[in-house]
Amino acid sequence: MVECCGELMPADADVLQRFMTRKRIPLEEQMALWRSFYRQWPDPEWTRICLRRVRDIKSLLELDRKLFPDSVDSAIPAMVRQKPLSSTVERHFVWLGDRYAIGVEPLRDGISRLASAGLIASDRDQQTALRRCLGLALNEQERSSDPPWVLWLGPADMLNHLIDTLWQLDLIHCAGGNRLKWQTLCGAFLRADGSRFTPSIKSNRCTNAEKLKTLDRAILDAMRFLRGDKK
Repeated sequence: MVECCGELMPADADVLQRFMTRKRIPLEEQMALWRSFYRQWPDPEWTRICLRRVRDIKSLLELDRKLFPDSVDSAIPAMVRQKPLSSTVERHFVWLGDRYAIGVEPLRDGISRLASAGLIASDRDQQTALRRCLGLALNEQERSSDPPWVLWLGPADMLNHLIDTLWQLDLIHCAGGNRLKWQTLCGAFLRADGSRFTPSIKSNRCTNAEKLKTLDRAILDAMRFLRGDKK
């Protein structure tokens, strides 16, 4: 069995392909999912099958770019680019930092550095939105209302790493637990153009050293230090 978009499915290439087609997952994101499938089940023959799918999709995308050089996002269906219907989030995380005495000021400082690094907007409303989407509410009004969406201006793999690391540090949680972690991300963050992320962001792991250092300097190193001090 392998996990695809939050669902456990048999390691069967045809079944997985039909599922992704029904879900209208863009071809670029299907490539990342095929890579995640063989990493979940490291069988040599299964790896060959998945890599053939990656190669075939890559060839199709290259052919599309050659045939339609002036097209924009031709491989991305309208449903993926769809803007949310409401100005407030569908889901958000729960802040657990209080158990390590990590309160609002350290989080605000880290969010401010994320803005300085160009990963979120520098305006106060967006910085407040990120704090609230991570689950740290300051008063009854905030606790009883949903925060606005956060526009993530950086690469998707950096958002993946930020949320996954805060989760691993036991600083955030969500309704539904680990099973709904990535759906919660998609219910709280939008791409820079205001369109929605899809759960396949879970496969978009960050391995670039400079990107990792940027996140460490902005917020993660401070969170690790404060959490470690309170153990």
